Amino acid sequence: MATILRNNVDSPAILIGRVEDHVHALVLLSRKFAIMNVLEEMKTETSKWLKTKSPRLSTFSWQSGYGVFSISESNIEQVHRELGPGFLESVYQNALAHELRSPPENIP
Repeated sequence: MATILRNNVDSPAILIGRVEDHVHALVLLSRKFAIMNVLEEMKTETSKWLKTKSPRLSTFSWQSGYGVFSISESNIEQVHRELGPGFLESVYQNALAHELRSPPENIP
């Protein structure tokens, strides 16, 4: 995933981690690609790669939605330190609690 982000959409990953049924990534977004295109490329290429690794993964697909949180460059180090299991999930749950956006159907 890090290679795809860096090479295909000029968006190097600082940190990538799996949390239960989704992925958290702290990424330096390119100015050349829209966020939607970065996510589309990452999902498309990782799906293709995973499907070659095992017959059990031949039907793998990402959920249709995604969440994006922006931070300033001056806060990258602090977010990197604090980013751990549940950090972004707590941000997402807080957004839900304040009805900023409803979750996709397949997210508990």
